[in-house]
Amino acid sequence: LLNESPGITVQQTSAVSGGASIRIQGLDGRYTQLLKDGFPLFGGFSGGLSLLQVPPLDLRQVEVIKGPSSTLYGGDAIAGLVNLVSRTPTGEPEWSVLANATSAGGYDLGSFYAARGDRSGVTLLATGHRQKAYDADDDAFSNLPETRRVTLHPRLFLYPGPETTASVGLSATLEEREGGDLVRLAEGPSSEHTYRERSTSTRLSSQARLDHRMGDALFTVKNAVSFFDRTMRVPGQRFAGSQVATYSEVSVLADRVDHDVVAGMDVRTDQFREDAVTPRDYTYVSIGAFGQDTWDVGARTVIETGLRTEWHSEFGAFVLPRLSALYRISDGLSARVGGGLGYKAPTIFLEPSEERAFVAVRPLGEDVEAETSRGGSLDVNYNAVLFDRVALSVNQALHHTNLRGALIPIIEGPALRYRNAEENVRSTALETNLKLSLGDVKLFLGYVYLDARIGDEKLSLTPVHKTYSVLVYEKHGTGRIGFEAYYTGPQRLEDGTKTSGFWITGVMAERRVGPIRAFLNFENFLDTKQSDYAPVVTGPRTNPRFAQIWAPMDGFIVNGGVKLQLR
Repeated sequence: LLNESPGITVQQTSAVSGGASIRIQGLDGRYTQLLKDGFPLFGGFSGGLSLLQVPPLDLRQVEVIKGPSSTLYGGDAIAGLVNLVSRTPTGEPEWSVLANATSAGGYDLGSFYAARGDRSGVTLLATGHRQKAYDADDDAFSNLPETRRVTLHPRLFLYPGPETTASVGLSATLEEREGGDLVRLAEGPSSEHTYRERSTSTRLSSQARLDHRMGDALFTVKNAVSFFDRTMRVPGQRFAGSQVATYSEVSVLADRVDHDVVAGMDVRTDQFREDAVTPRDYTYVSIGAFGQDTWDVGARTVIETGLRTEWHSEFGAFVLPRLSALYRISDGLSARVGGGLGYKAPTIFLEPSEERAFVAVRPLGEDVEAETSRGGSLDVNYNAVLFDRVALSVNQALHHTNLRGALIPIIEGPALRYRNAEENVRSTALETNLKLSLGDVKLFLGYVYLDARIGDEKLSLTPVHKTYSVLVYEKHGTGRIGFEAYYTGPQRLEDGTKTSGFWITGVMAERRVGPIRAFLNFENFLDTKQSDYAPVVTGPRTNPRFAQIWAPMDGFIVNGGVKLQLR
């Protein structure tokens, strides 16, 4: 869903272990805030595997905000944010079971249950995932690691009165990943086949929330505690660390005639501890106060102003204002402009560190400062009905972000360290989205022009041109079939070389019969792979070198399954 949305890229960071991050408008994944039900549970050390460990079976919707969003969500939301919103219990019990298999040796089995009474409700998510080591390009190294993962997420909801809702949830994810030389994985080590990357992780979290309405004001109290432990082993090296992060918030939302006002305070902590002779430990504490006013100036104009002040235990105080204005030019045409400031507390847990399994990554120096940003966006929306039959929706957006002091990797022999860049990072993206609907047929078209640079040098893995197209026929209650095609233009790599452009195409189909949904997807049926253009693995098998990832690694895959949904 995210990777096929214009302006968003899910960037794989390791050819062997399969880590990934979310990039918005070409900016590194650390500038995208990832939330689950409004809780920031996936930052710092726990961010590398976060997206791939979220099962989608209990998701109600995915909210995406592009551009600076620090007023309500903190400094990490420089490029934007993604909020994964879970389903909550409704009046009738519901139960879903999903079974899925892929031609690459992947298997999923999951169940979601929800029920509600007058005073209480409950949801329960339980999923299991198994992936065999898969080699798509026949180089005898895994493109998808062998993976075993189990997730359990129960939530309890209480409704003591019509004005009050409380919820508490626990979540646990246990995972093992193993990739590398296929002979080593299957038969054990030998003189020639020694390379293996192994990762084991445990993710535990709790979430609690209380909402109480008094008149036209809604008071909210939130708390989350997250524990993440990960151990990685590569030949001759071992990395092990754990992170405990907490988030607490108190806020009030007041609904007035012409104003919606939200104000509150939050406290975040992030503590990392490493099991090593020379640990790269840190403890961060940040305290923030925020306020935002959405003002309906008239029938056509809405102005939104916000301010966040935040104190960070290591990097001092930050003032983060935000301003946005929406003007409805006519019933079908509107324009919006906005901008704001942001900051990011630096850590070593970035994409270059993940690529080398944190081996020989030096701790941050005392001269490293927080990254700061200025960003803004302009978008125009147009909706109309053509010829009394065709529904048309067009969005034209311009996003710009200027980063000061961005952390950049410096290679010093076998080691890697980070320092603040002397030149600013600038990202400018022109994004066009078009949707046409005629009866049961829908056509989505998208195009993104991206210019992302540090100084005068283009950032790696930022194609100038990307196109998106999806054609879907959907008969409500019966099924749907669709065709998709995406083009990614040439990209610059870290070594200065330029890649080729490539297409990814797919066909998807779903048939509904009563409570059963059967689906079949032909993903990337042109079998586009990075190895079609250049070797992914070079050097001796005992000490291989892996190319930077810029195209699909796994090629053509068929996946299909069934979903049973009962109410």
